[in-house]
Amino acid sequence: IATSKANVQFNLLNKNDKEETRKAGSKSAEIKKESSDNILELTLSIESLMEHDPIIAPITVSSGTTLQSLKEQIENQSGIKSSSQYWFAFKRYPIPNDYIFGSSLPVVSIQQQQQQQQQPSINYIRSGDTLILYISQTLLSR
Repeated sequence: IATSKANVQFNLLNKNDKEETRKAGSKSAEIKKESSDNILELTLSIESLMEHDPIIAPITVSSGTTLQSLKEQIENQSGIKSSSQYWFAFKRYPIPNDYIFGSSLPVVSIQQQQQQQQQPSINYIRSGDTLILYISQTLLSR
């Protein structure tokens, strides 16, 4: 993807097309995910060692999709191993593999915000946000 400057479009669907409930961390707070009828329209900035300038591409992700399933779909469509994909939100925060798009789970935990002396803010991914995908895989490692 990052070496070919091709038009990139990912249409990623949720495998579990139902409403689910998830326990959040140690607080065990229930977070109700939105129905997968909701689609997040995001911008993806694709970066790699091979490119000096990032490739910017629009992507759509169904609510309820985890980052891990998104990585696997990209691996199946492009051959880029999920272990070579590093995803970031808000310009610098790594997105955990179990992050659920369309949920109100924060990308940056409250504990991390306090350690970095930041005021708590809305840190979940919403339509219109830009994500960064850094690809560490080179052509030789495929």
